[in-house]
Amino acid sequence: MGCVSAVDQTSKAQRNTAATKQSVASSEADTASTPQATPPIATATGTATGTPKGTSASAQQAVTKDAADSPTTLVATQSAMATKAQQASENGTSTGATGTTGNGAGASTPAITFLSMDDVASDSDMFPGMVVHVKGFGRRIDYVHETIAEERQSMLAALQGVGTVVWDGDSLNADSFTALIPDITPRPASFVAFLKRADRERKRFVAAWTKFAEQVTSDGARFTCVLCDGIESYEQLGNVALLKTKAQKVHVFGVGPVVEKEMEMAPSEVEFVKYRVHR
Repeated sequence: MGCVSAVDQTSKAQRNTAATKQSVASSEADTASTPQATPPIATATGTATGTPKGTSASAQQAVTKDAADSPTTLVATQSAMATKAQQASENGTSTGATGTTGNGAGASTPAITFLSMDDVASDSDMFPGMVVHVKGFGRRIDYVHETIAEERQSMLAALQGVGTVVWDGDSLNADSFTALIPDITPRPASFVAFLKRADRERKRFVAAWTKFAEQVTSDGARFTCVLCDGIESYEQLGNVALLKTKAQKVHVFGVGPVVEKEMEMAPSEVEFVKYRVHR
């Protein structure tokens, strides 16, 4: 059996040590290149997600898509859409329905025809039959009160058989003179409101009158709103409406400051029929 010299043993030990160092260095390099998970990130849906460092752009997009497609996200999206639709309904707007308009008067419910002042003169069908205006207190009318209940019956009796009823764009409210308009029988062939041209006014009007407009137009009546430019006051609006319709009779269910001024501005041939209404 041959003998191994001390030199050979030393050389072998050195080679083993070098191989060990190389193995350790390779292991450290592999560890450094391994992607490290990032801390969880709070999403809009309240779910914690994490994307590893070094993840490619396409992989990150896949993670984002998975989060968007999660049931929690879908529920939140549907809830937001429902809220938006409700707000649109409250504001008098629609997510697809466009009303009949004149000269770009604006979008609205299909039941209400919006026209400009210039359209009124050319539309002879807007004011069929006897044309009367109705005015009065816009709020706080106590229709349960005995005197007011009697005056209500008197005014409705006086309005029987009219062809067109006109008012100055007041909203439909249970404690307003406008509450009388749906109770006129037989139903007039045409309902016409004059309104200041302003987005907030149009939205308010649509929200207040759309349901009634849908009822009367389904029965064959006409429901029109005339948008008026350059109107600075409600008494001016009322006077413009009287001049445009050439009506000679106004039924007043409650005389307030605005109506008093309208009576002063109105043409002398216009008759104002006033009812005993207080508030």
